[in-house]
Amino acid sequence: MSVDLAQVIRPGDGIVCGQACAEPQALLEALVAQRAAFSGATLFLGINYSGIVRPEHADHLRLTAYCGAGHNRALADAGILEIHPHPYSRLGALIRSRAIRADVVLVQVSPPNARGEHSLGLAAEYIVPALETCRAIVAEVNDQVPWTHCDRMLMAEDFALSVRTSRPPAPLPYGAPGARERAIARHA
Repeated sequence: MSVDLAQVIRPGDGIVCGQACAEPQALLEALVAQRAAFSGATLFLGINYSGIVRPEHADHLRLTAYCGAGHNRALADAGILEIHPHPYSRLGALIRSRAIRADVVLVQVSPPNARGEHSLGLAAEYIVPALETCRAIVAEVNDQVPWTHCDRMLMAEDFALSVRTSRPPAPLPYGAPGARERAIARHA
């Protein structure tokens, strides 16, 4: 996979990427490899399941998230993750007001359906408001991402750049639930 993100991302840009199982892993790998080309950019991670973004990547990227869970814990422990002190329910409004900047959105999408529509697949939440405010969308079209109905469909012409991949979505980093988690689930 070869993609030159500097065609789209500028130094100082705000970058928002899909989170958890919706992380665009190939795009994040390219982002951290090419980070010197857009030094000073801010990356909003959400929750980081893949572990691709690591503390050493803060040499050129400013890293932000709404929590310190998943692999964000290592970033927070290293003192290089800015955690937004806002409830999750406010993320959309913060993105729309540009308090969280979304100049470029990195998103993992499904292959297109018969109408040519790409779905956001595994997660849409704060990505939908980011798509409303961004200058550019960079898509990872992953043939292992299911097509799902969501608030916002994307067409190939919506993408400033796109790459095709075939890889499993980022897994939940905690493994199978243990006895304690199953007991909590029985009571929930």
